[in-house]
Amino acid sequence: MRGDAPFWRSYGPMLASLVLIGGAVIYVTAWGMARQDPRPFLFPLKDGSFIVAHGGGIGILNHHSHHPAQRHALDITAVDAIGFRAFGLLPGDPARYAIFGKVVVSPCTGVVSAVVDGLPDLPPPTADRGNPAGNHVVLACDGLLVELAHLRMDSVVVQAGQQVSAGALIGQVGNSGNSTEPHLHVHAVDARSGAAVQMSFDGAVPVRNALFER
Repeated sequence: MRGDAPFWRSYGPMLASLVLIGGAVIYVTAWGMARQDPRPFLFPLKDGSFIVAHGGGIGILNHHSHHPAQRHALDITAVDAIGFRAFGLLPGDPARYAIFGKVVVSPCTGVVSAVVDGLPDLPPPTADRGNPAGNHVVLACDGLLVELAHLRMDSVVVQAGQQVSAGALIGQVGNSGNSTEPHLHVHAVDARSGAAVQMSFDGAVPVRNALFER
């Protein structure tokens, strides 16, 4: 007489289906949340293959989502020709990451509101929690404040009060501030209310794992 089938044989397919359905629901929900009246911007990086490491309206896709002003923030990394973010396994030299030193340009036309430069690029995964944004630039563009953070030390070429056009050189990607590996952090807020503003590039609102070729 045959005994009862093992649990995984009886219920495994059903559980796998539930996991897949749950994942699809989460993704569709995030997709919808990320497309509520976004503001268009120029993509702020040049000359590379860039991937959104964090982005989207819910925590599973974006570790910034719990912060009201950064709910729609993006952390952007890059990959090399064979798809790796870095040369080696979690290297401690920031220069071994594909995005380190990549050119950062203004995503909008406006005025430079604030500039911080001169903070060191730290060896991953060291982070400077006392200076969360590290070297950064804040732009005032059409009623918004747009922050570009974790820039490379001494790479910023703009000054507070300077007029900039979309596409103007800002600096380079670094690993300054509260950053465990080189990446560009960008977020926008309403200048009056401080509320987070959704951003779109090339007509689409990016979420985690979105790819941009430049």
